[in-house]
Amino acid sequence: MSYNGIGLPSAKGSSTSGHIQRSLASAKERDNIKRKGYLLRQSEAREKKHSKNIKKPQRLVPNKRNNLRDIELQVSELRDKLEDDMDDDHTITQESIDDRCKKLREQLLKDMKIRTAYTNRQERDSNGKINDVDHRKLEY
Repeated sequence: MSYNGIGLPSAKGSSTSGHIQRSLASAKERDNIKRKGYLLRQSEAREKKHSKNIKKPQRLVPNKRNNLRDIELQVSELRDKLEDDMDDDHTITQESIDDRCKKLREQLLKDMKIRTAYTNRQERDSNGKINDVDHRKLEY
């Protein structure tokens, strides 16, 4: 009973059943070949997993609260400067300070609305609406 040249020609008188096992001589080489494919697939899967976790740099979405806070800070700094100047120069009145602060606030709000009006395609859905907040329709 031989198989591919392996084994005895006859099991008779050999005290064996004649069962033929695969040759383990080349098993290590075959396992290495299989393992290489496995390791390659595992490393590719790991890379895919890590690439999903890496986020693309997103455009900074203007934060309404922080922008308004910055605007009020600039207006407050202007008011403080003008009030200090008012102490030195008595020609500046409280009404003129209020007017200049109001004009600055309006200009900064207008600039902020212009800055935040654009949204890219990723932020819009198929209907053309913005996914999270419509920055163009914010009321300040």
